[in-house]
Amino acid sequence: MLLDDRGFKLDDIRYNAHKEYQNTITSIRNNKIRVSSFSSLSDDEFCRSTEMWGHYAASHTGFCVEYDLESKLSNAKIDSLVRGGMMPCKYSKKPIFISSSLFWKYYNGNRMTDNQRIQFEKSILLSFLNKSRSWSYEKEWRLIVPDDACKMFDNMIDFFPIKAIYLGVKMSSDNREYFYDFAKRKNIPIMDMRCGTDAYELEAVAVDVDKYYDWKNFIRQGTINKSKYTFLWNV
Repeated sequence: MLLDDRGFKLDDIRYNAHKEYQNTITSIRNNKIRVSSFSSLSDDEFCRSTEMWGHYAASHTGFCVEYDLESKLSNAKIDSLVRGGMMPCKYSKKPIFISSSLFWKYYNGNRMTDNQRIQFEKSILLSFLNKSRSWSYEKEWRLIVPDDACKMFDNMIDFFPIKAIYLGVKMSSDNREYFYDFAKRKNIPIMDMRCGTDAYELEAVAVDVDKYYDWKNFIRQGTINKSKYTFLWNV
């Protein structure tokens, strides 16, 4: 075998090994648990967090939901499952690593001792809660639930009631009115986020849905009355 051939062979081995490693990591993350993300922010932090609206609400065109965690879920077991699965993220310089010995035991399907299995599962769990320090302003919490429990409920586990809905500054009028109607039907407070006038902050303004539609109809009727066209209902 020529030296060049051996070099190509080593490249193939490295490539295939890396591919198998990535596939195994993906398998570990996909088959064990399911994750939902939340933030725990004070009112002041919420109004200052323009980055969060940019990152997670489609550049201020989306919405944010506040949940009432002081309420208890109707089913005690589900309440325990959800509360027990809510954990804060840890922000650090380094990611969580699974030891090479445990990784290859998992990859090869070799049996682990009880202690090794606990360490392996702990590393997986911590990997879902560990983030770079650069994201610490998010104050993120994650709901982590075993995959088999999710399947029992078809990925629709009961959650805490909605306390309020906040609509992004740049949300379209059609989407905004959809949420107005939804909030009115469900009797949920709804807020419009607006840009502050004296600081780079947002402010949440409560919306009276009935008054909004009354004003909209008033403006529409005024426009119709000023129009040069004759409408059938005015004839």
